[in-house]
Amino acid sequence: MQIYYYGRTTSRTVVNNGSTIYIEGDFGYITVLDGDDEERKFLTDRIEFRMPSEHWFDGYPTHMEMQIYHTIDDSDYTVDFPYKAVVSVMIRPGDPSYFMNSIDVFNLPTSGGVNRLPDDSNINLMAIVNPDDKYYFYKGSLNTPDCEEDVLWYVFKTE
Repeated sequence: MQIYYYGRTTSRTVVNNGSTIYIEGDFGYITVLDGDDEERKFLTDRIEFRMPSEHWFDGYPTHMEMQIYHTIDDSDYTVDFPYKAVVSVMIRPGDPSYFMNSIDVFNLPTSGGVNRLPDDSNINLMAIVNPDDKYYFYKGSLNTPDCEEDVLWYVFKTE
């Protein structure tokens, strides 16, 4: 997997629908090799936050998990290859984070609420996802209804 996240985005709306906090927008893309070693491009369309994490390490969840959802680019779609991919990053409390500051983490919307980030905010996924870090890979399903199957999961253990 190769990551091509943009250093800037125009997305400014953070939503809490009561079960998930998310931000929709164009944040970049990833490429994945298929069985024929051809690159398939997946466009980033949504970031979701889960508290606590859904993935566990050493028998325990982390405080928060950021899941970056991708849908295959129309020009790369074929019925024999998954059309969804998720890059997942574990978030732990500790050192200040440029990314977490950029989404105004201390003022996230309450259940049913929406916050608009300041116009000068910059949601830069490269500030939290290090493409050189090791990750776990598996083919699974989405974790919310309709629980689509055949989803590529890339799970990074560290922020």
